[in-house]
Amino acid sequence: MTGIGDRHRGMAGGALRLGGRPVSVEIKLARDAHLAPVQHTAWMLINTLCRLEGVINAVRLTCPIHAHTIRRLSPLVSQSPNLIHSLISAAQTIGTASDGFACVELASDRASDLVIGVGFDFCPEADFCVIGNGLCGGVFSRPIKIPAQISDLTIGPYLAGCLAAGEIFRLVRLIDYAPKHQLFLTATDYSHGSEPVWSQPQLLAEIPSVLLVGAGAVGCALLHALYPLSISGTILVADNDPLGIDLTNLGRYSLFGSAALGKQKASHAAKLLRGAEFRTEHHDGGFEYFFEGQNKPAIVLSAVDTNPSRHALQEQYAPLFLSASTLNLRAEVLRCGPPSEGACLACFNPLKTNERTEEEIRALLLERPEMIDRLSEKLGLNRDEVAIWIHERKCSETGERLVEDLRTDDGSVPAFAVGFVSVLAGTFLAAELLKSSGNCIGPLDEMRNRAVFQFQNPAAVTNGAHYYPRDERCTACSPQNTGARIWRQRFEEFRKITKSAAP
Repeated sequence: MTGIGDRHRGMAGGALRLGGRPVSVEIKLARDAHLAPVQHTAWMLINTLCRLEGVINAVRLTCPIHAHTIRRLSPLVSQSPNLIHSLISAAQTIGTASDGFACVELASDRASDLVIGVGFDFCPEADFCVIGNGLCGGVFSRPIKIPAQISDLTIGPYLAGCLAAGEIFRLVRLIDYAPKHQLFLTATDYSHGSEPVWSQPQLLAEIPSVLLVGAGAVGCALLHALYPLSISGTILVADNDPLGIDLTNLGRYSLFGSAALGKQKASHAAKLLRGAEFRTEHHDGGFEYFFEGQNKPAIVLSAVDTNPSRHALQEQYAPLFLSASTLNLRAEVLRCGPPSEGACLACFNPLKTNERTEEEIRALLLERPEMIDRLSEKLGLNRDEVAIWIHERKCSETGERLVEDLRTDDGSVPAFAVGFVSVLAGTFLAAELLKSSGNCIGPLDEMRNRAVFQFQNPAAVTNGAHYYPRDERCTACSPQNTGARIWRQRFEEFRKITKSAAP
């Protein structure tokens, strides 16, 4: 895989069509463009859209010339007084059209396929509108209630940006597309509905001892969501990917632009976050580095994407684990525990590799046709013979070599992933960190420890927060495990401390 769109070209388990006609999008900001939630919504929408190679071919902006850029909108946004100049310049730092990024430019007389209004006011010329505030955000196609208080929080605006980007992606790629132009999602309790539920949460003043493990797509979104906030403290960041940042990463990593290519993830993230009010300490290596001293992290944020990493992290038995991940078009966040009751990081994440059948390998190659060229070059195969084996199901030397190479599902074949799903997962994780460490309203708890949202049907009743019990086969959190008993003690002590610190 070499392109920014390679990870989202697949069919996501059969839900998506291959290809689709890319669209141009005009983003219209109006008289409230000077407000923080409007700018946060617009920026994350632009950030995700310009990375959707094969789905978006142009992004055009309309914005009042008098609108000034708010402070610390993004590490990628320069502090230019002119908002539209800041947004276009920031998008250009993400990447160029030659690498597959959509061109972001001023709107002109040229018509766009879609018009999206960004702001609290309903725009009748738009196909739909989008806005977030506080912990709530969404898309709408009729006038909505304006919040009583305007918030500087990024959570609701980022949820809104993801829902809008997801709606456009669904239009272009989803096989059974049905518009969802009136939907709001709140990170207060992860519920959704047709009207916004505005809230003004009280944020913590200081982040406690926090370790983020994994500065990939989900980890980047979490850090991006925290960057503009007025919070102090220190976030530890560890990432153990020795290959660093490549072009395929830029299709989903909302914190990084083209200047990040070839850099190590944790150290480059820390460099970008130097303007934040909180401090960042990084380690380009294993997370164990931060557990070697006396002051071990109290809250561990898991943004890793392999099961061995999840198992190794769980074995540290930190007081509180919060985990975010994606699967196809689904994002989720998990508050691990209670120990030996709710799911832990190791639950339902087996270490043993699975073996694909020949039919599964054929289905994989049909879903991911870009793999055929890579495998043909790697194994010295004729591309036409590969196609014959896939479609005619005849035994051949070509088929035997393909099966040998792809038999084991060990994670070596990157799974489907698309940027707005990763940003949603990272935003969920940021919301849960803010609520849990600040003891605000609505954190996941012993009764509802997992929240999910899937974009295939955004209004599905299954989207929300639910109880997720432990895997009875899991040894990491078994009541008989000494480590699990230590975890319970630390978990209870941490819970008492956070409750006593409640405002």
